[in-house]
Amino acid sequence: MSRTEDQLAELAFEAEYLINIDELEDARKIGQELIDAGKEYGFQVMAMADQMEENIDAALKWVEKGMMAHPDSWTLGMRIKDNGIGTAIVREELDDHYGLYNMRQRAENIGAECLIQSAPDQGFEISVILPHQAET
Repeated sequence: MSRTEDQLAELAFEAEYLINIDELEDARKIGQELIDAGKEYGFQVMAMADQMEENIDAALKWVEKGMMAHPDSWTLGMRIKDNGIGTAIVREELDDHYGLYNMRQRAENIGAECLIQSAPDQGFEISVILPHQAET
């Protein structure tokens, strides 16, 4: 099936959303479809999905190691920083940025605090902090 340029752009947006919610295999399928359609950004979608999977694997190994060392009380913290264009953003505006909104919501759903910082030409820095105390 041949898609229009607008449809391909919508697919790329959907792939980015899927990566943000950890649906990496579906994102990769879209990336391959974009590549098959001759779109270079299909390779970027594939690379983003691969990088997310590596980040998740690394974080899980780190968490497991920390939990074994301190089973009763620990704090999990993760910081992600990019060097993108950034933006002047305030918390109330996060609902307009689906990826940022989803990250904040997912952190809050597990009792973590999500801090999102950005400035024009400074990229984004996202920190998630999850405290844990063993029940006594």
